[in-house]
Amino acid sequence: MHLPGDKRSIEYDAAARKVTMRFDVAPEFCYFEGREVQRGYSAAWIDAAMAQLVSRVTSGEHAAATLEMKLNYIQPVVGRLVSAEASIERIGRRVAFLDGCLLDEESNLLIASSSTILLVRSK
Repeated sequence: MHLPGDKRSIEYDAAARKVTMRFDVAPEFCYFEGREVQRGYSAAWIDAAMAQLVSRVTSGEHAAATLEMKLNYIQPVVGRLVSAEASIERIGRRVAFLDGCLLDEESNLLIASSSTILLVRSK
């Protein structure tokens, strides 16, 4: 899967059931003369972290199909490096509820997110 911005790393904390993905922000993903990331890209980064988390928590048995995703834009996404984080609020046999966020290089909250995920068997 190719996402806008090069993935620097994917960290998984099994005990906390949390994934963190870091992305380099390229100028072509920005508007306002390259100063602010287009919101669709930032939403995709958070959604990707959530999908990675579902795959890892279910040991690769399920993929994530996003049913609903709510985004609260707290601050403009600017800078050259961002981190997308995802954690599980609740997971059942068919549906999961996740929280996510996008942080800047200083760990300031840029976007807060929640999502409802359909668990799709991947094997």
